Order: sequence, then C-alpha cells, then structure tokens
Amino acid sequence: MGYYIEFLKFDTKKMNILDHIMQLHGIDDLQLNHEPDFYYSPEIKPELENKIVFDPNYVSDAADKITEEQINNYFKVNNIAIDFQMQKRDKSVPASHFTDWLSSHSLEDFCSIIASCKEIYCFATGTATLAAALGKKAHVFYSKGFNPQFLHSKNNIYIELPFER
Repeated sequence: MGYYIEFLKFDTKKMNILDHIMQLHGIDDLQLNHEPDFYYSPEIKPELENKIVFDPNYVSDAADKITEEQINNYFKVNNIAIDFQMQKRDKSVPASHFTDWLSSHSLEDFCSIIASCKEIYCFATGTATLAAALGKKAHVFYSKGFNPQFLHSKNNIYIELPFER
C-alpha cells in the first residue's frame, strides 16, 4: 500500500521525507538525512558551464504564494543575472527581466542542463530534488507556511520569500 505524502507526519528537525518513507517501508539503515539517489550520468553541455539557470515551473502548490515581483526583487537585490530561464509550462512564476529561454526535450536533457549550469534556481519542486540527486546544489524558493517536509536536501540552499534585506 502506498502513502499520500501530504499527510505524512514526522519531525522535520530529526529526519527528512526520504528517511520517513524508508522507515514506513521497513528500510532503516540507522542513518538520517538521506539525499535522493539517481543512477544516471548526464552529458555536460559546455555552453552552460558558466551560466545561471532559473526554472520558474512547478506542478503542486510549491509557488502558489510566490509572485513575479518577489522573484524579480530577489534577483535584483542580490545582483544575480539569470542567463537562461526554462521555457514556461502550465504553472510558472517567471522572472520578467530578459533572459534567453531554454527548453529540455527529455528527462535526460533536463538532467544535462542541471548538471552543466553554474547555478540553478527553482522552487521546492522536482527540480530541487533532481538537482540534489545529481549532486548539484540548487537555490530553492519557497513561501512562508510551505510544508518543511519538502525542503529535504541538506545540500540545497533554501530561500524563503518574500525576501527582504
């Protein structure tokens, strides 16, 4: 039987969602704060090696409370120039300042983009988990009240918006 993730209850200060799911299935190696694993070696795209990429897309409610103004303000205040922005999908909060649009044509291609770029910015979505699984530190936006169980990678940098300096 599966588990509906939204209703999992555990102490996020002691373990992350991956630890909890492992324990629910009787897999306990007595370690905590597991990082996601992905057994794939992406191809590196040299043209992205010194580039900053922003993925404005999300599927769940990860960015429902985040505005374009908050995203733009964060990048402006921190003097971050996004080189590429992932092509908008159904739900997105894109940065409004000019960037070149970047598309991925498969999961493998998306992995190559994440692995190749200098930095990746995204929401608390699959992009953040995939980056962690690929050994890439993601800069992850989330809003106040967002369920901390989805901020599970110790390798990522979590940025609560609205951001004020």
